[in-house]
Amino acid sequence: MFVIPVLAVPLQKMVSVNIIQIWVFLERNGTHAIHVENVEEALHFARENGFSLMMEPVVNNNIVYLLVDPKCKELKSFYSWGEIQMNDMPMKEVWRPFLWVRDTTDIWGTNQYLNDIKVGPNVSVYDVLTHFESGF
Repeated sequence: MFVIPVLAVPLQKMVSVNIIQIWVFLERNGTHAIHVENVEEALHFARENGFSLMMEPVVNNNIVYLLVDPKCKELKSFYSWGEIQMNDMPMKEVWRPFLWVRDTTDIWGTNQYLNDIKVGPNVSVYDVLTHFESGF
């Protein structure tokens, strides 16, 4: 089972085109979901890292999705994707940003590109974000 914390940040310059920035908390320098044994361990992980949740965890296909409050002060104490190099050792847990088009028409097909970025066995960033689209 894996835990994937997610947070959404509206981009003021992109509000008119329904593009938001989604941050996903991943290990191994931002390339893999974090392994947990069960939902309780995922919630413990959130508390331990100071992640305030905006809703109850969503569990689907052995993945616990956590929607994190973007106003959470503890977020600044973690690395972001831009602060590390892919080969940094030791590997770090980081917040990795993605752009997400909220409009269901997505005329450019932007969201579909996220299908090629895998963060777990048979799970892409696209899969992760579709679970939360209504919560953003």
